[in-house]
Amino acid sequence: MTFRFDSVSKVDQERNQSVDRYIETPHHFYASSFCTWKTGADMRDVIAHMEKEGYEYTLWYVPAAEADSYQIRYYAPQVEGSFVISTFTPKKKSRK
Repeated sequence: MTFRFDSVSKVDQERNQSVDRYIETPHHFYASSFCTWKTGADMRDVIAHMEKEGYEYTLWYVPAAEADSYQIRYYAPQVEGSFVISTFTPKKKSRK
């Protein structure tokens, strides 16, 4: 079997740079459910915490340092440029 990597040389540099700005900008992740919330620089830690809580939650990208102060309104961060990554339903409720 032969693999061709022609498409690798055709990477759209403009699109690639637009993704980089999310990584290079100070940011953190924010997740909230109807009863709890969690922030963190590592998305995996935030997800793990919310999965343990066992309630449906929404995960946000917030373009601000985790230590920055900002408002939360209706479970949503009030920071310009924030966006929802996804809403998750844990496989099973682990809280007692």
